[in-house]
Amino acid sequence: MTKYDCKFKLKAINFYKNNDVSLKETCKKFNIKSHSNLTYWINSYNFNGVEGLKLKANKKYSVEFKASVVNYYKTHEINPRDLAIIYNINPSQVYLWIKIFDLHGIDGLELSGKVGRPSMKKHKKNE
Repeated sequence: MTKYDCKFKLKAINFYKNNDVSLKETCKKFNIKSHSNLTYWINSYNFNGVEGLKLKANKKYSVEFKASVVNYYKTHEINPRDLAIIYNINPSQVYLWIKIFDLHGIDGLELSGKVGRPSMKKHKKNE
């Protein structure tokens, strides 16, 4: 998904709310790839205000927080995107934590920031 900044999202939301236009028309005007993105922004803005529109990259979450998000998902019939709005986190994080929890349990959530491709080793220059 393309990363849109907060000002852009707010501009699109205000255009949609202040004009008698559809989601599709708003997306076309602002060149937004999917109306589901705009719907998510609107819902996030309505629930969390401007904070809900800001990028949430590179934030570290505790195992307890991750477990509480997954537990809420498991005990309530809720869409992970809606759950992300409630907790004001990135929806991809919710999907990832649910997947990791299903595969590895709570122990997997401890390692979730450390899994994946290892970083490249730096080569020392020969002098």
